[in-house]
Amino acid sequence: MSLQARINGELGGRLENSVQAALVSFTVGLISLSVILAFRPSMRAGLARIPEALRSARLRRWHLLGGLGGALFILSQVFSVPYLGVALFTVVGVASQTMSGLIVDRIGLGPGGKRSITSSRLIAVIISVGAVILVSLDKFD
Repeated sequence: MSLQARINGELGGRLENSVQAALVSFTVGLISLSVILAFRPSMRAGLARIPEALRSARLRRWHLLGGLGGALFILSQVFSVPYLGVALFTVVGVASQTMSGLIVDRIGLGPGGKRSITSSRLIAVIISVGAVILVSLDKFD
């Protein structure tokens, strides 16, 4: 993740356009997956099953929005890494994933259903937010 952030941040800086940099990143990813797909029969079979899974409601249309989350993450990476640095971006990313994961689990949106907010999980969120504060202390006067 750190190397990806570094590469995408540099790409955004060189192109002077975060959206173009994110588009380049996703295009390379799409081409790479397409090449792998060409050589993996099991992947092609899985791809062919998607329309039927949507028709039978085994796969909901909103499940397809996972790629949108990835695109927004890459876009934020390309835009913010040149200003924040890789370390701070990574720590903020982990902390935000930890916090939002706690909420998603509590609501029951995850595949495992509802999960309680336990003291150990809450402490993990507090530690991750504390890490963000610690890493960013030198950014504030």
